Amino acid sequence: MSIEKLSAMKKMKIACVVGARPNFMKIAPILEAMKKYPQLQPILVHTGQHYDYEMSGVFFMETREKVRRYLYHNVGNMLTASRPAFDLKTNHWHVPVLCKTDRGIFVVGEFQLDEDLNFVFIPTKEEMLAVLEAQLEHTLTLVTDKPDEVRMKGLTPGTI
Repeated sequence: MSIEKLSAMKKMKIACVVGARPNFMKIAPILEAMKKYPQLQPILVHTGQHYDYEMSGVFFMETREKVRRYLYHNVGNMLTASRPAFDLKTNHWHVPVLCKTDRGIFVVGEFQLDEDLNFVFIPTKEEMLAVLEAQLEHTLTLVTDKPDEVRMKGLTPGTI
C-alpha cells in the first residue's frame, strides 16, 4: 500500500499476534515503526502460548496492583482495579476502575500509567462518584417480595 493511500484512509487496526518469547523480540521493531504512521493502530495480542508469568504476566499484575493499592489507600475499599490494557500508540497502561454496588458492577473511571508504571492520569473521587451516580440513575432495579410472580412473567431474577 502506498504512503498516499495510507494517509488518506481512516485508522486501521492491525493485530500483531505473539505467543512465544522470540516473537516479542521480532515484533518490537515493527511496532516501533508503526508509531510513525498515525493512521495505524497496532494492537498487541498475546496468545498465551508458552505463557510465562515472569515474562509477561508480571507486567499486568504489577500494573493492576499499583492502581488497586492507590484506590485502597486514597479512596476506600468500594473500588478496585480491573484488567490493564497497554496502548501501543501512547505507551500508556489503561486500568479501568470498578465499583461493585447492589445494582451491579460499574466502570467509574480509568487510570493511566506510563511504561515505568508512573501515574499519568488519576481520576478524582468526585469524577468517579459522578460517573457512578449517572450510571445508577439509568440502571433499572426491580424490587419484589413475590419472586414466583416475576418468574411467571418470564423474567429471571439475578444476584450480584
